[in-house]
Amino acid sequence: MCPFASTSFCEHMFVPKELRQWQPPRNIKRRCFWCCAGPKRVHDLVQVMEGPMRWHFCDATCAVAWQQRRHKKGWWRWLRLTTAQRAQIPKADRYERLKACGCEPDDLRGVHNLEVPVPQDAELPPATLLSQHNISSSDHAVLQ
Repeated sequence: MCPFASTSFCEHMFVPKELRQWQPPRNIKRRCFWCCAGPKRVHDLVQVMEGPMRWHFCDATCAVAWQQRRHKKGWWRWLRLTTAQRAQIPKADRYERLKACGCEPDDLRGVHNLEVPVPQDAELPPATLLSQHNISSSDHAVLQ
C-alpha cells in the first residue's frame, strides 16, 4: 500500500517494470579475504561480522590467520589491496610483494593458504641445525 494513499500521487507514478519486479541477486560471489581463493558463493564461505563490516573466508583457519596478522606491520598494507588485485599478483611474486609491504620474514612462515613460495634459504634452517633436533635428511627433503 502506498504511504500517500490519501493522494492520487502513487496511482499515477511511473515505476519501470524491472524495478517493480526487482529481487536481490541470489548468486553473490566473493573471494576469501585472506587467501583470495574463489570467487565462491557467499553461502559456501565463512562470514565474520565485525562492527558494520562483513568479511568472507574460505574456512576458519583463514579467518584466524587474518585475525592474528591484520594489525601487524606490513600486513595491513597488503590487506588494503582488494582481493581481486591480490589474486592477480602471480604466486611467484607474492613473497617479494609481501616483503616490499614490510611483512616480517618470520611472520611469512606460517601463512596458511596464501600460497607464498618462500625461498628455501629464508624458510628452512641449515641442515646442521636440523640434525641437532633429530630431524632426518628425508624429513629435510620433505620440508624442501
